[in-house]
Amino acid sequence: MHRGPGGKHGRVFASRAEISRWLSKQTDNDTEGEAKQSPKGLRRWKWIAGAGLGASAFALSAVLLFSHRLGKAPAPHVTRVTFTYNAVVAWNGSRQLWKYKFAHPIVANGFDLNRTVDRFVRIVRLPRSDKTVVILVAPFRMEPDPNSIVETPVDCFSNRGRLLWSYVAHEKLKFGTNELHGPWDVTTLFLSYDNGRPELWVAEGHYRWGNALVFEIDPATGRAKLRFVNTGVLYALNEVTAKGATYLLAGGFNNEYSAGILAVINENKPFAASPQTSGTRHYCVSCPPGVPDEYFVFPRTEVNRVEGIYEDPVGTIVAAGDRAEVMKIEAEGRAAASTIYKFRTAPSIWPISLRYDSWYDMLYRQLEKEGKIHLSLADSPERLHPEPVDVWTPSHGWERCNFRPPGIASAKAVPISKAPRYVLAATR
Repeated sequence: MHRGPGGKHGRVFASRAEISRWLSKQTDNDTEGEAKQSPKGLRRWKWIAGAGLGASAFALSAVLLFSHRLGKAPAPHVTRVTFTYNAVVAWNGSRQLWKYKFAHPIVANGFDLNRTVDRFVRIVRLPRSDKTVVILVAPFRMEPDPNSIVETPVDCFSNRGRLLWSYVAHEKLKFGTNELHGPWDVTTLFLSYDNGRPELWVAEGHYRWGNALVFEIDPATGRAKLRFVNTGVLYALNEVTAKGATYLLAGGFNNEYSAGILAVINENKPFAASPQTSGTRHYCVSCPPGVPDEYFVFPRTEVNRVEGIYEDPVGTIVAAGDRAEVMKIEAEGRAAASTIYKFRTAPSIWPISLRYDSWYDMLYRQLEKEGKIHLSLADSPERLHPEPVDVWTPSHGWERCNFRPPGIASAKAVPISKAPRYVLAATR
């Protein structure tokens, strides 16, 4: 090595030939030193070196594995969701996991979101995606323009609070001569696990007329398909298995028949629309072809007529095994009175019994005390001779299912000449 002018601060340099000769000499010295070591000592040093390298490799692998797992460590599962005026908050028990703030405030449209959260939220694990949990939310959302009409998007979040997709219905459908377009408000959600694969069914109603759309949405992608259209609002969705197929149950109200209804639709069918009278404003003229397998129309009750409540929809559907219960709302306000129809699902979907809940009986007795009902509960004609349920099928048209006391439906339906219609005296 050579040092240029400048003493200690001078540049150090060497020629390429000199570096080559020095490297050659170092290699010869190393070889000579190895020859002087005993085989035993050499093996010892090789073992120590190998152990050191192995330990280093193990430590490095452990660090990399830990880092890999740390980066992909699953977040605690969301167990419940609450709302603030402009955000959705996810929880695991009492521990807050994340909070997602919307661009615009949420309005509950008369509902307390945190008390009716089951109407707006579903939590589901997606298969083949590392058990990712997604949150499906449908909050009413204000737009920047205060004069605009509220929309209800369906939002899907990851378990870590990332917005995966958002869906808003923009369908335009023509009923009679009237074209209805959005906004469509989400009225209920149903999460199905048919064949082990989650499917989201969403019912949306027209903000003014109440005509309803039912979409099937893939929770993994947010892709939506229109599957059912009803002339009237829908409040309940469920499904049953019958005759080797899965049937969607949709409950709500029908505008033409002025009555609570239940639609039964084979989920293998691409589309269905409620049976309406052709030429009326209730008939969907722009819908693709398709009809329900069965369409039940429920009668009004004495309490409903006395209270003068126009809309008496099916509000709840509970399905278990080969039975389903359909709860129809008869009165709201001072008492949420309901009738409950039990259906069998085998060998066909059919009503088999009727009962009245406790709220109905209490309201009936109260109306009797007020002089608005003149017969006792035990002598009530609707208890002694329950009014029939009408059903429409593609093969038989309209038929009437008569109930025999104490509420067992007749085995055979009786054909009727025209569609049912239940009109309150105050609305004639």
